[in-house]
Amino acid sequence: MDAAVLQKELSRGFRGTAHFGAGDRGRYATDASIYQVMPAGVVLPRDDADLCRAIEACTRAEVPLTMRGGGTSQCGQTVNRGLIADMSKHMNAVLALDAQARRVLVQPGIVLDELNRQLRPHGLWFPVDVSTASRATIGGMTANNSCGARSLRYGTMRDNLLSISGYLASGASFSAGRDGADGLPEELLAGLLALGETEAEEIRTRFPKVQRRVGGYNLDALLPEAAPLDVAQLLAGSEGTLAVFSAIELKLSPLPPAHKRLGACHFPSFRAAMEAAQHIVPLGPTSVELVDLTLLELAREIPMFRPTLEAFVRGRPAAVLLVEFADTPAENARSMERLRDTMADMGLGFGEGGAAEGGVVDLADPAVIGAVGELRKAGLNIMMSMKEAGKPVSFVEDCAVPLRHLADYTDRLTAVFARHGTQGTWYAHASEGCLHVRPVLNLKLEEDVRKMRAIAEEAFAMVREYKGSHSGEHGDGIVRSEFHEQMFGPRLTAAFGRVKEGFDPEGLLNPGRIVEPPRMDDRSLMRYPPGYRFAELDTGFDWSAWTGASGGFQGAVEMCNNNGACRKLRGGAMCPSFRVTRDERDVTRGRANTLRLALTGQIGADALYGPDVEAALRLCVGCKACQRECPTGVDMARMKTEVLYQRARRAGVPLRERLIAELPRYARYHRVLRPLVGVRNALPPLAWLSEGLFGFARDRSLPGFAADPFRDGEIAAPDQRGATARAAGGEVVLFTDTFSRWMEPGIPRAALRVLRRAGYRIHAPVAGRAPPLCCGRTYLAAGMIDDARAQARRTLELLLPHVRAGRTILGLEPSCLLTLRDEFPALLPGEESRALAGAARLFEEFAAEEQAAGRFVPEVAPAAPQRRILLHGHCHQKAAGVMGAMEAALAALPSTEARTVETSCCGMAGAFGYRKETAGISRKMAEADLLPAVRAAAPETLLVANGTSCRHQIAEESGRRAWHLAELYDLVTGERSK
Repeated sequence: MDAAVLQKELSRGFRGTAHFGAGDRGRYATDASIYQVMPAGVVLPRDDADLCRAIEACTRAEVPLTMRGGGTSQCGQTVNRGLIADMSKHMNAVLALDAQARRVLVQPGIVLDELNRQLRPHGLWFPVDVSTASRATIGGMTANNSCGARSLRYGTMRDNLLSISGYLASGASFSAGRDGADGLPEELLAGLLALGETEAEEIRTRFPKVQRRVGGYNLDALLPEAAPLDVAQLLAGSEGTLAVFSAIELKLSPLPPAHKRLGACHFPSFRAAMEAAQHIVPLGPTSVELVDLTLLELAREIPMFRPTLEAFVRGRPAAVLLVEFADTPAENARSMERLRDTMADMGLGFGEGGAAEGGVVDLADPAVIGAVGELRKAGLNIMMSMKEAGKPVSFVEDCAVPLRHLADYTDRLTAVFARHGTQGTWYAHASEGCLHVRPVLNLKLEEDVRKMRAIAEEAFAMVREYKGSHSGEHGDGIVRSEFHEQMFGPRLTAAFGRVKEGFDPEGLLNPGRIVEPPRMDDRSLMRYPPGYRFAELDTGFDWSAWTGASGGFQGAVEMCNNNGACRKLRGGAMCPSFRVTRDERDVTRGRANTLRLALTGQIGADALYGPDVEAALRLCVGCKACQRECPTGVDMARMKTEVLYQRARRAGVPLRERLIAELPRYARYHRVLRPLVGVRNALPPLAWLSEGLFGFARDRSLPGFAADPFRDGEIAAPDQRGATARAAGGEVVLFTDTFSRWMEPGIPRAALRVLRRAGYRIHAPVAGRAPPLCCGRTYLAAGMIDDARAQARRTLELLLPHVRAGRTILGLEPSCLLTLRDEFPALLPGEESRALAGAARLFEEFAAEEQAAGRFVPEVAPAAPQRRILLHGHCHQKAAGVMGAMEAALAALPSTEARTVETSCCGMAGAFGYRKETAGISRKMAEADLLPAVRAAAPETLLVANGTSCRHQIAEESGRRAWHLAELYDLVTGERSK
């Protein structure tokens, strides 16, 4: 293998991107499995010509080629030692759609959710709905023969596959499918037919008789009774070992009825649920999905899932089967009745107690059903949210057995776990006898690696006994390829080898997968190989909630299991920079991998302080969406601050970043700063000068200072002296942030007026002429953790008496107030910071809570005009789960009709949008969702955005004003007081 030759070959005529640096290669060394293999290079081809060039370059350099989509493989299929070709960035288009014939031709890099978004207007969808639909590509799904939760009705990937076009290892193009084959050598086709004939009886005897069978090659496609030969069926599930795909034709299905019903069947024991599956499947559901007690309890610890659990879980069941019906409303109603009868026939009912406690929670609300589905899809990653050193490990998790054996199999496998001193949690496809289970192991320990091997051997022996499949959904890769001979026998294993040799005689394509594999417990191929060591750092934050070196920072970084949820392109906010660049470097997973590799010395000495880490963090906007939306809770915003702190301790803080950080200190000189900023914004030469001297983008106006900034003394204005607290908790402390105080003082003044009208007693956080309090947010953004801690300490000392008096600490700017809740406990760990965090509320939270309690009823004038509101949420509001309160506070305002626009980050993100090197990316982020929605809004529609950065971005790019919720409340309730 000659990487230098490979690099030279790719320098000629390759139009896409090629990476050979340590950081880029390291980011592609892992997928969602336990394995890590450093590749020789990475390419992102633009078109078919680039694919051909990559094949040719690999052939000349004798370097293997491995294709990759979303990189979500559970078994190590998309990591290898040669060249990795990432198809997801460029080759992701719909090439042709025949809606009438229900056929679509796509490039392999298109993501399933994106495909279905384009199909929905035609009343169609591609129904192999895998849990990773937000990032799984059609190429990866085809190569893995993916299944999805509704395979009971729609089948697997190969059942919905019409044809595949691409290139052989020789570079020759081909097309193969149900209508025949073109471009495949005659000797190859003849050899396949001969193989099917000579091994027919062995195939019929040894292949498992379960739908969930994706192990080995699909030799059953070669059987005489399968004629005519459809080579695409053989290529499905081949894991990139036989050919390179460039176009895939799929069979589509009509969209399922909108009116679904979901029965959440509760069981008093896990075995009872397993025994029930065989009785429920004959009722004709589209899916029967399991969540067990462990998964339910873990989900309760994740804020975004708590409301969903409250909607469908009664009591504390040992297991729940989620049974979905998707037919006509009348048919669904009859099916639900039969389901209730079936549960009753099993002697189960709510309130019965003991072994009879159970029943069905009937769900019909589409929003609730969708939320339950999202929770189930996240099950695999919810299990990974454990912060301990041991993690649930994927290696036996998708074995499939006939339903009649499911209860016995799960009982016996649980006993195997117990014998090896561990346990697992179960979830997923009860309808197919394919339950995902991951025993908890610490693969940094040789002892636990040996346990993994022993458990695998015992589990696969049981699967053979039950005539099931050792690979029921996630494929073979490194984990299971080694066991093919035990599962299929020596003759069929040899047949797999002959298929590989026929397509790829030189072993160019993804070698060591399916055929001639390494041992599954080869630690040199694992993410935590022998000698794995994490650096010891004197950290700025408290990371003690996690385990490992650097006070737990190691555990926080290693929480990323590469599940790839951060690669979603729509919905939620994570990860906004990736949605613009589509580069692995710019996604939460890529950043976490970069940090882990840098801090373990795998991409060079002192890499934490080098260009790879700097590049990986450059476009992280600190939105905190990953903190909430990552199923394992990776908080890249906090980790970025920690890294900036470490880098600053060695090299200092750059001038521009220090200028931004010190804003709370020098803002008091607003009388001098206000004209300076105004002149800079008005005169292009000065804007050019500021870009050259400080790095502020010349085509961005900097936020200006107000002529009359807000003073805490205004809180004690005479008109408050007669105000009375309405009830216990009717006293608040108005914590005014730097941005509202010095730049938008109308916002705290509006909040004051609203609170006074409602009768609340308002306290200033500091007395007299004391300097204003600061949350330290600007210092954290620059990595100046010690300065932020000093600000936090003073803020905590002065606010704590108010907290102890039972007063709410009320804030206006999400990024600032939420710093009290999020970062303060990590800066000043202890009961006092936790008490402050518990008392801190944003204006919208306070308004929603007080209105719900009946203490705050906004009143408007009888003739108040009806107003339409378009709401954009600040990223930190979303990350903290505050948007529900924001919407509730808006809904409580009479004479208003509000709509929340689904947006990711606005792109301004503090100082991110003002920097010359990131201003362009900032605008692209805004153009993704926010700005089109703003431009489409009628002129009379009021825009509401509680983040100062968001308001500035909207004004800068659309020319429209956005209001803070406090200003809107003041506008509406003020009309009443006139």
